[in-house]
Amino acid sequence: MENNNKILLLKQTKKNGGAYSLLGGRVERGEGAIQTVIRESWEESGVVLQANDLDLVHVLNRVKNNQCRVTFFFRANKWKGEIVAKERHKFKDLEWHTMKELPEQTKIAIQMVLERYKKGLSFTEIHD
Repeated sequence: MENNNKILLLKQTKKNGGAYSLLGGRVERGEGAIQTVIRESWEESGVVLQANDLDLVHVLNRVKNNQCRVTFFFRANKWKGEIVAKERHKFKDLEWHTMKELPEQTKIAIQMVLERYKKGLSFTEIHD
């Protein structure tokens, strides 16, 4: 989610690594990517998103141990509801940060994707 040139980041609990990440999660059986973004955003932050307010802005293809994982990154500039960290067992807080000044503990893959997104690039491939 973006607002006034800032993005919303999740701060994991120390038990879960303490890193910063973006809202999101795994697709559940029968779900599409947009449905997943809408559900995960509600579960993690309490915001209600509409499909027509989401724009696909980046795709990450990560290859590790001969397995491929594709992650879609959507931008939402519009939502309803009060932003609050709902999954306190996983996330300590939600914080707004500029992409120029990401917290040091931001996950490396997220940093890479955001850097490429700022440059107008829509695809990243990583081989670990």
